[in-house]
Amino acid sequence: MILQSFAAIYGLYLQIISPIFEKDTHSFTYFSHFNSYILLDLVYIFIFMIALGQRILVKDKLSFSVGRLPLAICCIILSNVLLFTNQSLSASSNTSPFIEEFKEAGLKGEVQVISIKQIKDNEIGRGVETTLVYSETMRDGKKLREVVKIPVYDKGKINSIFNDTQEEKIKKGLSDEEFEFFNKINTTPFRFLFRLYKEEDSYQSMLTQMTDKVITALEGDIIDVFDQVHTSLNRNEIYSKYHKRKEATEEDDNVIRVKESLFTENEDGELQIELIKQAVQNQKRGNDDAVGFYSIDNQQLISHHGLVFRFFYNHSRNFRTGKYADVDYVKNKILSLPEGYFVDGIYMMFGEVTTVNGIKNVKFTFSVKEGIVHVESQEVK
Repeated sequence: MILQSFAAIYGLYLQIISPIFEKDTHSFTYFSHFNSYILLDLVYIFIFMIALGQRILVKDKLSFSVGRLPLAICCIILSNVLLFTNQSLSASSNTSPFIEEFKEAGLKGEVQVISIKQIKDNEIGRGVETTLVYSETMRDGKKLREVVKIPVYDKGKINSIFNDTQEEKIKKGLSDEEFEFFNKINTTPFRFLFRLYKEEDSYQSMLTQMTDKVITALEGDIIDVFDQVHTSLNRNEIYSKYHKRKEATEEDDNVIRVKESLFTENEDGELQIELIKQAVQNQKRGNDDAVGFYSIDNQQLISHHGLVFRFFYNHSRNFRTGKYADVDYVKNKILSLPEGYFVDGIYMMFGEVTTVNGIKNVKFTFSVKEGIVHVESQEVK
């Protein structure tokens, strides 16, 4: 009787009292306590079987108990089926908190929860991970579909995308209006918004254009784009344009092999600042696709130093004359170009150069402002 009372009170807490205290959080009570529900169910079954056994052992109650045994077993099976079935039913009944978050952020697409599961982090503890799909049709007819995973741990707090230090850097570059908007989307569900710029056609074209400028600046040298090395560019286009039909021989000077070119994010927060500013301006102009993150001007991301262009190359020795490569060769080539040759932005050149003192790793950084090249730094190791 005491055990039954305890189990009943605990079940009442899990099913009625606990949700009341957790109603303003994002923790799904049913899933957060699913193991407890299973344990409680087993306890109820164990108690029932003890009580049933006691009745069966009492001879004068034998007929009464045996007559209800099939009904009791059916009830146990039904309760367990409902317990596990509710795990999937609960997924559709708990979409509202996320729907509201997406609406508050200004996103107008459809949010669909597809799965909910328990997770465990050794440092944070247990939690619930919700996987949802966000779908939106843009004005130009393109369809955006993002699969979003949202881990929620104890107390129902959703993680921010950026830490406190990053937030401080970003805040300094934003107006009050822009920072208010930033706070609405600085949570895990909206991480995909900060990656949409990579899907713009201008992103790839700018990368190709800037790579082409650097390679053309080295015109007259042997240029070999490694077809077996990963490149962020359209490999076939670049390979067919610059790759020499023959391998470099002892008769060739200044053999420069292009390994890779890509954009990376500026670590000082300039990318996020520029993305937020453009998104807010797009909204004001009525372009609210993906809450303003769909039509991003990648040229501005580059010229405002949000994206950094990185170029990797190998520079080999001259076998015929016995001369070695010069660590300043590429830098001098860059500085000899006329004003306006490069688009504004930050350029980082990483070279593996064969010198008389062995192979040296060269890192040459320069910025371009209004077409003028400014040397930032050079490191040789």
